[in-house]
Amino acid sequence: MDMKLKSYNAIKAQKHGKPLTFIDRLILLRSFPYTHNELEFSERHGNISFSATLRDGAKCCRFKQIPYKYALRWDTLTIPCSDTEEDAAWAEACRMADLPLKWHIDPFTDKIIIDDSPVYGGNAIKYDVWGQICHITKWNIWPPNPKKTWCSKACARVIIAGKGVAAVEEIYKVRAEMMPSPLTKLVKMYFG
Repeated sequence: MDMKLKSYNAIKAQKHGKPLTFIDRLILLRSFPYTHNELEFSERHGNISFSATLRDGAKCCRFKQIPYKYALRWDTLTIPCSDTEEDAAWAEACRMADLPLKWHIDPFTDKIIIDDSPVYGGNAIKYDVWGQICHITKWNIWPPNPKKTWCSKACARVIIAGKGVAAVEEIYKVRAEMMPSPLTKLVKMYFG
């Protein structure tokens, strides 16, 4: 089954009535036109999305059921995957969100149980606020924290875990400094 990279196009969203936030404006300085990435797993995993974000209060890597009801705000790229590749990506995302592999499966019915709340464990990898601010403003006062992450960096790590370094070498090379627009461009280059 395939995964999907969902990239939030802040410019298209603005044209369709969604005002830019302060954070959108900052990120757009270095990542035009995308300000956020989500990685949506296939229906085998309930079409659950994974990322790292501050927007829904998680402040870390998390899973969330996102209906993407405002489709014009999101650009979608399909990442072809075997079940084995997707399972490797899922395992990495679960590690990053500090969750067991089957956290979303009801043990009595074997059915997927999810809602639209962010889901993460107590030791999920935290969002790198200061590293992200420094990164998006080019101030370079301090480097990103290697123990923390942000959306595109988290999504890149999960894609690499699933596809393997050799399959996405350019993503691997720039993973520590990844931003939403470059990740979208590289995924399109490899799979688009």
